[in-house]
Amino acid sequence: MTKWREIATRPYTLFKAEPEAVAFAKSLNGVLLIPTDKEGEQLLYWDGAGLENFGKVIIERTKHEKGFIETHIKDCYKTCESFVKTCREIGRKTTVRTTPRRLLNFYLRYYGKHLEYTYFLVVPAVIEQALTPIIQKWLLRTLTRQGKPELFQECFNALSINPKQVEATKEQIDLLKIAIKIEENGGTVSHSLDKKIDLHVRKYSWIPVYDVTDFPWNKARFITALKEVSQNPKRELEKLQCDLEERQRRSQKVTEDLSLKGDFLNMVKMLQEYIFLRTYRTDALRKAMFYLGPFVIELGRRAGLKTEEVAYFSKNELKAFLLGGKLPERTKILERKSHYLLLIRSGKQQLVSDGKIIGRIIRQEVGVEKRKEELIQGVVACRGRARGMVKIINSVEETEKMKKGDILVSRMTFPDLMLAIRKAAAIVTDEGGITCHAAIVSREFGIPCIVSTRIATKILKDGDWVEVDAGEGIIKRLS
Repeated sequence: MTKWREIATRPYTLFKAEPEAVAFAKSLNGVLLIPTDKEGEQLLYWDGAGLENFGKVIIERTKHEKGFIETHIKDCYKTCESFVKTCREIGRKTTVRTTPRRLLNFYLRYYGKHLEYTYFLVVPAVIEQALTPIIQKWLLRTLTRQGKPELFQECFNALSINPKQVEATKEQIDLLKIAIKIEENGGTVSHSLDKKIDLHVRKYSWIPVYDVTDFPWNKARFITALKEVSQNPKRELEKLQCDLEERQRRSQKVTEDLSLKGDFLNMVKMLQEYIFLRTYRTDALRKAMFYLGPFVIELGRRAGLKTEEVAYFSKNELKAFLLGGKLPERTKILERKSHYLLLIRSGKQQLVSDGKIIGRIIRQEVGVEKRKEELIQGVVACRGRARGMVKIINSVEETEKMKKGDILVSRMTFPDLMLAIRKAAAIVTDEGGITCHAAIVSREFGIPCIVSTRIATKILKDGDWVEVDAGEGIIKRLS
């Protein structure tokens, strides 16, 4: 019996899920995707024993293979760049005249690149988890020797930063610069400024795309965003840039005050690199899914189906369609779009969309989880206490409902949720650890934060009044 470990909840079409699941299973022995109550959303499990063994192998390699981590970081960048480049080429070369065999070749190229990419979703997390306690232990020992152990959390927060600007931050800065130009032009969008907006759309429209069925941002969305920041864009830009500079200054000061050098300084820099890679990898996936849009649309056109339907073809079904014109039953695809289960173990793959069979497999594999709804616990990322109204924020589109002083509850935060995060009285996430995005930004802005609750978004709902005790790691529902 496999002891499954719950990892994440994500919207997953089969087009995106299948190569990732195959890659996960290859590294970890087994993977299980089960449907949640929300259509199109899946709960991902990894084989717990497989994950533990894989982690041990990677940690041993970091200890005994000189330069393993440095090489791994370089390979991660190369693989992400290659994945995006391949998907961009597929999207550009797909036309109504592309032969079925060439479309299949495109799909297999995408599939292979996605397999390679997925390896770098597992390994960095293992290395990051290994580096963090080593750095924390050395830091506490050093500060204790200096008679300053109370500065441990402050120093660790300063060192565990994201050292580079992520794409979402660059988008905010570029948008504010356009808003400043519009303000200087008396609030009028001139022809040259309109061109700048068009360029901005081309540069950043991929940001909300997490799967091939997601819609990119259009010009109207950016114009709305410009109106929202038009009150004092110059002040907003100065504040954002000051925050970024202050973050770097604090990190540099701690490095100098503690005289960090040699192997330890190298470990800190590698941890910072992996923290950046968290978002960089996600951005690469978003770009890849965005660029594949024309390819999936063409598949749907030829199959006589909607894009969101053809995205639930399996690899074998796509092969059968492109080579022989054979289509799977539409009722099965629609059923799969509503809910599916994917189990890969010992090289065997099982894809199920029948509700009764899914229920039986879930009971066999993971049982029925019993939860105490009145108490939610997690890992403290930034200490503090707050009360407020819950807002469930899992996508950029949902940030509009966030008001100043609300409690932001999310599966996992990303940089494109920063507008909502800045309004939060506290942050609570299902996933992540002390170096995840939510943990880092909460410490930067002094927002009480609890991560890794596993169940917060499943138990809480919009409008709930809660108390977040980010000292004990507890969230209590008050009404």
